[in-house]
Amino acid sequence: MRVSVALFGLNRSLPWTHKSIDRCLVQALKQAGATVKVFAHFNSPENLHNPRSGERSGGFKNASLERLQIDKMLVEPQKDEDTQDIWLRFKCHDLQSNDPTGATHRNLINQYRSQLKVLELIQAAEGEDVDAILFARPDLEYLDPLPAREALQLIQAGTFDILTPTWHRWGGLNDRIALCSPRAAMAYASRLSLLDEVAQLNEPMNAERILQYAMHKNSLKNGDLMVRGARVRYTGYTVDEGFNLTTAERSRFLYRRVVSRIRRSFSY
Repeated sequence: MRVSVALFGLNRSLPWTHKSIDRCLVQALKQAGATVKVFAHFNSPENLHNPRSGERSGGFKNASLERLQIDKMLVEPQKDEDTQDIWLRFKCHDLQSNDPTGATHRNLINQYRSQLKVLELIQAAEGEDVDAILFARPDLEYLDPLPAREALQLIQAGTFDILTPTWHRWGGLNDRIALCSPRAAMAYASRLSLLDEVAQLNEPMNAERILQYAMHKNSLKNGDLMVRGARVRYTGYTVDEGFNLTTAERSRFLYRRVVSRIRRSFSY
């Protein structure tokens, strides 16, 4: 089975996450007998300032790209003017984010744009020679090996079109990692074109509910993907996602939080 791994969005933390991406995603797929290629589209802002996550950097660096074996990669400058038109139409939509600045709306738009770009990379390189696409954020430390054999069988048999995690669904579908059939991959990566429609619905809808809306609109069947991932910030701070952690994981994440606080004190 031919599988493309699609990394997308903001590469804020590969120094801490690259090992888990390789071990839990890429190698798990290969061990299940899949032929795997890795594609990536990363946004590259001039600087990083996110009050909600506490991240701030005077000059953003796409660090540790060489630590992953990526078959095809595109790193593009992230410029507000490139998405200004859709942001102006979408910024008044209630994303349930408690962010009055509109930055969360812009971040979501940039993420959707990146998902579409990485899908275009895959299509240009592979054509229709792909049986499944695994979309994954690069800023998660994945805690569980992908149950690749069982998951791929569900996709190949048509039992489900898309598999998403069972945690942090927030009333919809977790959009941080998804194993998709080619048809579901198109719906997953085309949510940017849905934002005007979502805004016109005039009802609160967070990112998870937007994914659920996209899947329902395309009559796609969702199943469960038993993989957990903890968000890792630019400084290495690892978010407490409420998972049951091993002693080693808990110690590692605690150490990163301490080091992160020290780093943040020098960035302000």
